[in-house]
Amino acid sequence: MVKSAVKVIVRTRPTANFAQGYLDVKDGIRAININLPKKNETQNVVNNQRESYSFKFDNVLHNSSQETVFEECGREVISSFIDGYNGTIMAYGQTGAGKTFTMTGTTANYKQRGIIPRCIEHIFQEISNKPEKAFNVSVTYLEIYNENLFDLLNNDPTGSDDYQIMEDAKGVTFVRGIQKVATTSEEEALSLMFEGEANRAICEHQMNKASTRSHCVFTIHLESRSRVESNGQIVYSKLNLVDLAGSERVGKTHSSGQVLKEATYINKSLSFLEQVVIALSTPSREHVPYRQSKLTMFLKDSLGGNCKTLLVANIWGEATQLDETVSTLKFASRMMRVSNEATINIHMNPEALIKKYEKQIVELKQELAMHDQLKGVNQATYDPYTEEQQLELRKEIKRYVRNETEELEIKNIRHIKEIFQQFKKMMQTAELEARDRGSQPVTQRESKSKLDNGALKGSEANVSGVGDVDDNNGFGVGAAVPSANYRKESVVSQTRAQEEPEVNMMKIEEAEKAPIDRNEAYELFKSSSGSESIVKMKEETQLLKDKKNAFKVLTLQVNEAKKKIDSTKEEIEAKQQEVSGQKGDNDIVDEEEMLLYQRLKEAKKEYRDSFEERKMAKAEIDFVSRAVENSRVKLLSSFEDWYRETYGQPLELEQSSPDINTKESFSRDKDEDQLDDGERFEKLELERIRRDDPESLAFYRAKKVVGNKTLKKTLSQKR
Repeated sequence: MVKSAVKVIVRTRPTANFAQGYLDVKDGIRAININLPKKNETQNVVNNQRESYSFKFDNVLHNSSQETVFEECGREVISSFIDGYNGTIMAYGQTGAGKTFTMTGTTANYKQRGIIPRCIEHIFQEISNKPEKAFNVSVTYLEIYNENLFDLLNNDPTGSDDYQIMEDAKGVTFVRGIQKVATTSEEEALSLMFEGEANRAICEHQMNKASTRSHCVFTIHLESRSRVESNGQIVYSKLNLVDLAGSERVGKTHSSGQVLKEATYINKSLSFLEQVVIALSTPSREHVPYRQSKLTMFLKDSLGGNCKTLLVANIWGEATQLDETVSTLKFASRMMRVSNEATINIHMNPEALIKKYEKQIVELKQELAMHDQLKGVNQATYDPYTEEQQLELRKEIKRYVRNETEELEIKNIRHIKEIFQQFKKMMQTAELEARDRGSQPVTQRESKSKLDNGALKGSEANVSGVGDVDDNNGFGVGAAVPSANYRKESVVSQTRAQEEPEVNMMKIEEAEKAPIDRNEAYELFKSSSGSESIVKMKEETQLLKDKKNAFKVLTLQVNEAKKKIDSTKEEIEAKQQEVSGQKGDNDIVDEEEMLLYQRLKEAKKEYRDSFEERKMAKAEIDFVSRAVENSRVKLLSSFEDWYRETYGQPLELEQSSPDINTKESFSRDKDEDQLDDGERFEKLELERIRRDDPESLAFYRAKKVVGNKTLKKTLSQKR
């Protein structure tokens, strides 16, 4: 059990009108000082209102990027989440302070994505790096709007909307009836997130053009179990990513009608949330009012329960928003006094436990048998006695009662219990015979005795023997035949048109249609005042050639790594298909499959390293290409000046376009004629994304899928 306080990180919204002199943000010491402007200075009124505040937090992010926010807020929580701890990341602050931007970000720019999509990406990366475990991922998206619960992933209008927040026997809260959607990839999870975002309730008021009018919780459920050890342990964990609605001052937003009603519910639920935090931060309080609102009831695990919780306090650092800033920082300070007790959630699979216990029993019996042999105890039995063994034991007891033997041999506890049991049966039988002997004739007693002996013999004859034990508990594994259907398309084939070498200066001069005397003049210029420029340009051209050769080598390495990844995946799939048809636990991997997973992990690392090197080499090529082009332009300009000074007349040069490759241009135009404008744009956009940042491809594909789904839904409603 890990007991820790809620971690609080403050993020400031970037603004051009920062409250200098009133708001002092110190990143180094992680503190914020506030000096409120004085009021009623011209009146002779006593003002006892506090005007200065000082707060200290775990971290202060001032004008920080989305990536920095995730590194500080999300990475540690996700690592614990993968290990089996529950986690919560909660964004709190006034309306317009940037809570939704912090949690979700913008869908228009991959680099501006928020904590939720970055968490999804990081979780699936961690899962891919742990082939020894089997993971199941599912998500839910809950909206609390005007104290009503809504499932943002339920697109069925006829479906049930009777959602209730419940609590199980272990004290874990959950929503009854909400749809838990299983997902197997980053792209699927992002599509669900975008789909839920499209269903959120938003409106516009004076302080925020797109103000969210509800509390939303995107929950990721993770289930993991070992594929190497069959110990029956299943680890459960959940990650709550909470985007709270912003507190509002109606006097500033000038809300009315439905917007005013929404603001009332928002402020009321946030007030109840603060009451819960105050109760948890006060050691003498015994009762915590979780049930006052749907929000506090749902967050019961996150506030003082089995969870690692982090609060992102968003503030708006302008002079007009200082009152709300102080209120937000006060709430954040109280949250730092709340302690949670987080434990790893382990559930034991009953079937696996039975197998485990049966194996332990067999091992213990073998150990006892070995111990009995060392002690000289023969024929010790630890299982329930059979009828033959019971009959033999009764004979021993009768001999002991008749003084035919001095003592009974005590072998173990099971033997003692069975002796007492047989003594009891013999006493009961003797009592019955004694009562019947006085009322029955001798012939009847003899016939009864014969009947008993016959029944006994019959029972002895009917004792069945023990069958053979089948020791085939494993399953055979054959060698996987790798498929030869490798992907022949290079992952960098989209950029080959941009990698053609620049036409050097000599080809340009040969293509020019200048008179012969001009060429002779250029040769003279190269051997005189232009010699240094020529040498410099040749060096840069040779450097560019070397960079391109190195770039081609890196490209081949990237392609080989990609082929290795594809071939290894095909071998793993073939192996799994082969095993799936055989008897045994399919989740248990053998040594051969484990080696395949290890090879896949190494191939992915090799691909990432080679791709990063290739990316840096491409940037170097672009830089050197610009340097060569600048040298060419300077050389041409120097030659024109030299020619004008030497011969007294300007030099007329015909301009050409050496960068255009006629064959490739014709081929590209021919392909583009088959696509419309929208398809051509999408193709170019995907090529750009794949070339610049392939990790963002799942993000853009998920956004496109949700966009197409929303468009179809809109068109169907219009029809």
